[in-house]
Amino acid sequence: MKRVRIILAVIAVGFFTACSTESVQEIDETYSTEATVKFYPNVNVNIVSEQGNLIHYTNERRELLGLQPLELDTIIQKYTDSHTEQMISKGAISHDNWNARAESLLNETGGYGAGENVQKASDTHTRNVFLNWLDSEPHRKAIENPDFTHIAVTVKLGEFGTKYYTQIFVAKK
Repeated sequence: MKRVRIILAVIAVGFFTACSTESVQEIDETYSTEATVKFYPNVNVNIVSEQGNLIHYTNERRELLGLQPLELDTIIQKYTDSHTEQMISKGAISHDNWNARAESLLNETGGYGAGENVQKASDTHTRNVFLNWLDSEPHRKAIENPDFTHIAVTVKLGEFGTKYYTQIFVAKK
């Protein structure tokens, strides 16, 4: 009887391991970006990262529409980092103090226009976050705004595995 339990346990472990490995492999193949990676001038990001993926998807969308790709900007990155931390501390997404933040951001970058997309999501792929933004007219307009020239994105983990996303765009001459 003890031998039967051991054999069943080994079979069960083998079965669950095989299923788990196959599922992970399917996900990796589905979301692999190696075949479609495109590097844009002045965008120095790791395309495998979630932040890099969001910039990649944004530039991919813009290219589809005949728009120029956005350049990563480290000054904007300070603002996306800070705002994401603020949302995590509140436990909610918001555009709190956007006018003041945008004015400060534009003064610091020399820009003349700015936009912001935010989102909060649990256990979702970055592509879904991007598609949710495209499904929302105000978010899509920011992504597709032909005046925007620069971008930064922050993705951070909050409580209970919830991810917070901030995407800021700036128009510079």
